[in-house]
Amino acid sequence: MTTVHQTNGDLKNIPPAQTPEELAVAHGIASFQHLRAERDELQRKLSKLEQQQTVSKIEIEGLRAESAAAASRVESYQTERDNAVTDLAIYQSLFTTMQGILRAFGIEHAPLVKKITLPRPIVDDPPSA
Repeated sequence: MTTVHQTNGDLKNIPPAQTPEELAVAHGIASFQHLRAERDELQRKLSKLEQQQTVSKIEIEGLRAESAAAASRVESYQTERDNAVTDLAIYQSLFTTMQGILRAFGIEHAPLVKKITLPRPIVDDPPSA
């Protein structure tokens, strides 16, 4: 005959099992408690990992925005460089055209800077005492 123990819901006060059925029930309860504790631990780990994933997603979005801003700046600088190269080409062609015109009309090349001499200042005689 099997003995049924009344525990009032407290599983820690179960007396040692005597029969194979009681051993099986005690083993099942212990397995359930172990699995429940393991599940709770895994749920805590999952929650922590989900929080880390959320933080990582926010960081990734920030880095993407920063990368887009950097790409925009690079594009702006490239446009500025292209405009400067265009202006340089225009000025070079203007200079070449001016040289051609001067040569066509036989205007001699003259230095752009000429050496000048300034008149010497007149020194007044010092007053006599």
